[in-house]
Amino acid sequence: MQKQSYVGLDVSLAETSICVIDETGARLFEGKVITDSAVIAATVRRHVVGQVVRVGLETGTTAGWLWRELIALGLPAVCLDTRHAHTALSLFASRRPIRMTREAWLSSFGLAGIARRRCAASMLSSSARF
Repeated sequence: MQKQSYVGLDVSLAETSICVIDETGARLFEGKVITDSAVIAATVRRHVVGQVVRVGLETGTTAGWLWRELIALGLPAVCLDTRHAHTALSLFASRRPIRMTREAWLSSFGLAGIARRRCAASMLSSSARF
């Protein structure tokens, strides 16, 4: 069976935090790049192992543009409703060991975790059909 990778993007206007995890939730890469779809796609492709199953990003001011660009570049991007993602991340953070800080979960790592779980489909933004 081919290995699978999941990606979380924490997007701001200037830079994007990227986290790539495998099917077990192990962190393969975490870093920041400028918010440019080609740079993001190249970074994701350089650090994934196997197939990219899902790239999760929260809805926001740049979500429509970035979602369209990532899809055009061949990445399986999904927009996650911000309220649902925040609730899910809060639940995940409360179940993690003490060594995992809440801030670590409320980041690209947390979004990658949501993308890895089957619950991501139920959190898709109704406005994700830009």
